[in-house]
Amino acid sequence: MPPPGPPPLVGAPSPAPAFPLPADANPSSSSPPLTSYAAVLGSQPSSPFCPLASLPNIPPISLSPFTTSSLEGLPHIAFSPGDFQTAAAFNQLTLLAKFPTHAPFVHAFDVHVNTTWGLAQPTTVGSLDPRHIAIQLQSLEDLSHAWSRVSRVFHGKSFLLLRWSPAFKRHDSPLAAIWMRLPGLTLPLHNPSLLKAIGDSLGRFLRADDATLKFKILQDKIAQNSENKK
Repeated sequence: MPPPGPPPLVGAPSPAPAFPLPADANPSSSSPPLTSYAAVLGSQPSSPFCPLASLPNIPPISLSPFTTSSLEGLPHIAFSPGDFQTAAAFNQLTLLAKFPTHAPFVHAFDVHVNTTWGLAQPTTVGSLDPRHIAIQLQSLEDLSHAWSRVSRVFHGKSFLLLRWSPAFKRHDSPLAAIWMRLPGLTLPLHNPSLLKAIGDSLGRFLRADDATLKFKILQDKIAQNSENKK
């Protein structure tokens, strides 16, 4: 009796028993192999850009007493608002990429985020639902840099880049970042500290673009804006 072979792959059909075929049997008359689940979904990149070992774990919290009950025949568990807020603190650095239809494969978007966004630390990229991909950053600096990106297109598909908040719902939009132009500022007001104070008075300041920080305002852009106002 031959030794047993390796275990079957996940999603692949179980191998047929290794019995000898009769002499008059036709191997081509056997049933075609079943299509695997992975083949139905389509091929994906073999692995994400950042291995799991390089990414931080979600820190556990100390829970207050909670209650369990039944609501309309279904299990119901009630956590305290304080515990929810404590757990949500980890997601203060979470952005959501919202696509108009279906989100792309997570591994492909993972490579895009970690190789082209210019982030200082590895970023966790995971699927939230069919339209949203969660991007968990590790610092406020990376959050500001990522959230203020101008290009928000991946493989020809535009997406919104939103910041997660405890009030986020699947069909609602949480906070979104916008660029603001402040024409006519006097020279001292280009100081980054003063710019931040102006931005914080209108919302939450993220960052200024490099041209503003170096006072390298292009004349053609100024002329173009003047023409658009006419």
